[in-house]
Order: sequence, then C-alpha cells, then structure tokens
Amino acid sequence: MIAVAAGLLSGVASAQNAAQKIGDFRDWSAWVYREGDVRICYITSTPKSTEPSNVRRGDIRFYVSHRPAEGVQGEISMIVGYPFAENREAIARIGSSEYGMSTDGERAWTVDPEDDRAMIRDMKAGRDMRIDGYSSRGTHTVDVYSLLGFTAASNAIDKACQ
Repeated sequence: MIAVAAGLLSGVASAQNAAQKIGDFRDWSAWVYREGDVRICYITSTPKSTEPSNVRRGDIRFYVSHRPAEGVQGEISMIVGYPFAENREAIARIGSSEYGMSTDGERAWTVDPEDDRAMIRDMKAGRDMRIDGYSSRGTHTVDVYSLLGFTAASNAIDKACQ
C-alpha cells in the first residue's frame, strides 16, 4: 500500500511539469494533465508559513487529485521537503478536526478515502490548515496553509475531470 501511494503521489508531482493550468484561485491553483484519454486533475498550494524557519527543506506542497480512469476522486497527499521519521504520522489540523497521514520518505497521504472526503469538507469550510511532522533527525515542523480559494479550485477540477 505504501509503495502504491508513494508512486501515485510521485505521479502527481511529476505531472505538474507537463500539466496545463486551469487557473489560480487565491492561494490554490488547479491543473489538468492529459496523456491520450487519461486525465489527472489536481489542486495544489504551498504553505504560508513554515516552522522552524531556519531549517533547509526541499519543495513543500499539498495536493488534492482526481484520477477518473482509476476511479480516484479527491485523493489527499503532500510532500514536505525532508524525510519523515520512520513509523511516525504527519498530523493535519483544520479547525477542531485532526487527521493522521501515513508517511514514507518525503511524502504523506491519507489512507482511508473517507478521511479524504471528510478532510476536503473541512478544508472547504476552514480558513487554514496546520500540518505537523517530524523529520528523520527529530525536528518538529509546522506548515500552515491558507484555505482561501480551496473551494473554487476544487470545483474547477471537479468540472475538468468529470
């Protein structure tokens, strides 16, 4: 399961290089990648703040993706720019809701599609999202994402990947 999820996430990240932008929606952007009849639609954002600010990290990005050919709708994933500590979840907080995310390398994702749906509902209603993670060196990181524009971006990929 971990290898499958990591492979799918890397597919979304690499699709960004050949994707066409649907639009910018405040702090989120919507994209579609086409290869023949296959479409991948996704929205993405970068954090508004990261702590600690003095730690060197690679790309930090949150994704929600649709892959209609595979029956996938609203899959949550992220990259954090450092290798996570082994056997330690990342925690996403939106308002009073909390979601555990499985981790492998620099990637994290929700395991249960019901968590994806609940998290997306909270993201549409929320103002910001906090992600707590721990690096393989033991550093505690906090990334805060704005949710302004999330609903409009989500609606754009719903339409593009019907």
